[in-house]
Amino acid sequence: MLRFLRFSCHISMERAVKVAAFVLVGTAAGQQAAGGAGGTSAVLFRAHDEFNASGNAFVGNWVAAGVNQLYAYVRHNAPEPLTFFARIATPFNFPGAQAVQSSAVPSNVWTPLTFLVDPTNPQWVTFEGSNYNTILSNVGHLQFGIEIPPSLALDATSYEIGLDQVSLRVVPEPAGASLLWGVAVTMVAIRRKSTS
Repeated sequence: MLRFLRFSCHISMERAVKVAAFVLVGTAAGQQAAGGAGGTSAVLFRAHDEFNASGNAFVGNWVAAGVNQLYAYVRHNAPEPLTFFARIATPFNFPGAQAVQSSAVPSNVWTPLTFLVDPTNPQWVTFEGSNYNTILSNVGHLQFGIEIPPSLALDATSYEIGLDQVSLRVVPEPAGASLLWGVAVTMVAIRRKSTS
């Protein structure tokens, strides 16, 4: 029976959130509310607007802000690789958009997760009857969890699962990066010409 532990700290953009102080909250059977990509899953970490998690740094209109990546580090000590997911929801926690990491995270290694915040990203598995723009333009909740492998569903061992360095990123598109590079080269050329 896979049992989960919950921490009493909010997700932070600035500082690592290490799972150090755990409180036992139940078994996999009691943690199935999150759904998932066809399997049993559990939401383990939450940053909700009503708790002012991280000063509401994850709340708002991600579309208008140009957010195109959700980034975090995760670690666990389960005996096999685990698949992580992110769920981004409106302030009422429904509807939500769920994205599943494409590769499983190995044990005992801090591993970066990158979820592309783009409507065409194949990591999205559901918009819960809504759509990308409706959800991502009114974000109130950010949640991270795992898919529970069948081999661990009845495991009675408690495992540590950590989340660290959660951030929203605005990464320039390749065309935008090329434009910035071109501007930088032009500025250097103008500077050299003016100093000659």
